[in-house]
Amino acid sequence: FISVLVYFPSKPQESPTSTAASQTEKLPPSFGGGYKKIFCSCTRSSNRLLFLAMIFGILNGIYAGWSAVLNQNLGRYGISQEESSWLGFGLIVIGCFGSIVLGFLSDRFLGKIKLLILICLVLAWGFFTWFTLTVEGYITGSTTTIYISLLAAGLFNNTPYPLFFELALETAYPEIEEGSAASLFSLASTLLQILFLAGAFTPGASVAWMNWLVTASLPVCTLLLIIFRASYPRVISDLSVDGKNIQVSRVDDGGWL
Repeated sequence: FISVLVYFPSKPQESPTSTAASQTEKLPPSFGGGYKKIFCSCTRSSNRLLFLAMIFGILNGIYAGWSAVLNQNLGRYGISQEESSWLGFGLIVIGCFGSIVLGFLSDRFLGKIKLLILICLVLAWGFFTWFTLTVEGYITGSTTTIYISLLAAGLFNNTPYPLFFELALETAYPEIEEGSAASLFSLASTLLQILFLAGAFTPGASVAWMNWLVTASLPVCTLLLIIFRASYPRVISDLSVDGKNIQVSRVDDGGWL
């Protein structure tokens, strides 16, 4: 907090990329104008951005709501509230480190953001299935297997979040301002989280549905992302301006939307 008070510039001295600089000049920050373009223009970019925001909202909103009541799930298995808190902390930290690694891979394999996200979602689905079957008593497990399955599920679920925002900016470019596109994702996630927590705190409600819902959300988001047609106009534009002779596919791994 003190560091922010002492020095926190409103923007970097130089734009990180040529497209960021050009878009800032052409599209000055305006959340009202940005949301108007997203919800009222009905262009291909706005429709695709809304579809991608829906995917992220389902994925992150349900997971965020589920992790907020983690103790209710694990308490049935003899795991204390303090242990649940440390597990929640571990899920955040391990996701941060995973995001750094995945960011490095996305820089090495340009134009493959969608593929990297899909790999993470499939792995998260597998580990969440293991976790849910264990805590719901369908397969034999122990505290150790719960820890392993939960941390692994959290790793692969949290890791691709930054790439979702990167894909959002690629989808919005050049029509929609970056801040509006990013805030749309946060809005979608928050709305889904509110709905999840409203159900979680309903008096007398079972907690089993929470685990099944967070597990089911992963294959749903995976299928929706498969049909999403990812493109990378910002990356291609930056590489052409910088004069780098790097081949980037304009469309990543197929899709129809």
